[in-house]
Amino acid sequence: MEAKTGRSLDAWLQIVRGMGLVKHGDILKTLKREHGLSHGYANMLALLSTGYATQDKDELIEGLFAGSKAGLRPIYERLLEVANGLGEDVEVAPKKTMVSFKHKKQFACFTPSSAKRAELGIALRGDPPTERLRTSTGMTSHAVWIADPTEIDDQVVGWLREAYARS
Repeated sequence: MEAKTGRSLDAWLQIVRGMGLVKHGDILKTLKREHGLSHGYANMLALLSTGYATQDKDELIEGLFAGSKAGLRPIYERLLEVANGLGEDVEVAPKKTMVSFKHKKQFACFTPSSAKRAELGIALRGDPPTERLRTSTGMTSHAVWIADPTEIDDQVVGWLREAYARS
């Protein structure tokens, strides 16, 4: 990093602490805009400075299913089983509010959105919506509501397989 930016990792982290920002997105934007850092370096510094990069994946998963959302865990377990069956290179990346599934890039994300259902985002850019699969914004182009593990049926598995292949 020092060879590319002229500053060591510790020096950059000190700069980030001096900015007084706490949100990942704010740190990322400021580093890119005011310091000309690439997205990769800015993202790494934002993750490190917020402690996000050091959080244990299991702790993040437990946090997702705390309290009223505990009943959604079987849906996640079924999705995990399907995703891992798509290929040996599937990366499961839990965050505070969702779990991202990546191949070369993100192809799906699971968000326990309420106590009764989860949203499964699927990257199928360019595909028309259906009655079940609606268009969405953000990192995934489509989404489907899942209220029970049995709703991850052949149709959903097919969408996931296609999204994985495209990623």
